[in-house]
Amino acid sequence: MDYDKKLHFAAGFLISTLFVLFSHNIVLSLGAAILAGIGKEAYDWLVNRKAKREGKLPPHSVEFEDAAMTSMGGAMGVCVVSILFRLV
Repeated sequence: MDYDKKLHFAAGFLISTLFVLFSHNIVLSLGAAILAGIGKEAYDWLVNRKAKREGKLPPHSVEFEDAAMTSMGGAMGVCVVSILFRLV
């Protein structure tokens, strides 16, 4: 797994973990991670589109796998926190 995918996974994990710790809502927490992953790729797409209009090279890659890794990190974060709360 390349470094970028690891960063996306870590971001999703962090987002969902923080959300579930503060909101105690698993669905909201996972949704936040998924939305963050999709939002980041949408932002990259818009930045690339602007760069192309200006005749520049696109600075970002837009990949479904990035959004998927952010979502998987979010799912893992929710699972870890859920397990820890049940153990305590």
